[in-house]
Amino acid sequence: MSIKQAKKRRNEENPLDGDLLIVDESSMIDIILMNSLLKAVPLSMRLILVGDI
Repeated sequence: MSIKQAKKRRNEENPLDGDLLIVDESSMIDIILMNSLLKAVPLSMRLILVGDI
């Protein structure tokens, strides 16, 4: 990963922008990736997870 890419990385210190995030095929996300995703979602954003159970 380059420095430029690392600066664009989203996390609790650099959260995602927007009001709504829809994640399709969420059943395919492993626990490590989901943890990273949830850290990047601000409290003001709605999150919709779509996928198989």
